[in-house]
Amino acid sequence: MKKLIQRNISLLQQIPVVTRYITILCLIVFPIQLLSFDFSNYIALHSIHDIAFFIWQPLTCTFAHVDPFHLMYNVLYFILFGYFVEKQIGTTWYLLLISSSILGSFICVQYNWVTGNPIIGLSSVVYGVNVFVLFVKTRNNVILATIKLLAFVFLLSQLKDCNININATDASHIGGCIGAALFSIIYFSCRAVKKG
Repeated sequence: MKKLIQRNISLLQQIPVVTRYITILCLIVFPIQLLSFDFSNYIALHSIHDIAFFIWQPLTCTFAHVDPFHLMYNVLYFILFGYFVEKQIGTTWYLLLISSSILGSFICVQYNWVTGNPIIGLSSVVYGVNVFVLFVKTRNNVILATIKLLAFVFLLSQLKDCNININATDASHIGGCIGAALFSIIYFSCRAVKKG
């Protein structure tokens, strides 16, 4: 049993720091949500016009999830693509990418708020990380090309039925993509200037 625990801790330590701690936060927040509806209400993203809105919600809603499947789906995709991206661009740039996805999601959701239901989930960040992967040059690297193809298939399968004007969740996903796309353009422009 001790070896099994040590192996799992060792595996967790191989995940880059931001991806690891966001994953751990999601896994800690979920059971607390199950115990208290009020807690969920405080951390879920509400409309800025709603009395239930608090300034921390654009960030905290990222760690909350509806059910175990929603949590596992988001966390698995986040680890899969976040591991690759954080290793590629480093912790600081990765935090900026995540922040851009969250900000894009927040703006898009607030602009298109059409439902009274609050927004929760890591998915706008997952979508943003996937968009960043599409900007990465593969340079004849089979693993990189495979990850890029997986990101493309994921985004295509998830966004094909989105309607930004009807569904706040879709607005959140699309906003995460837009925020990450803008970040990616800035990031790769800065790298090109630095090289040039």
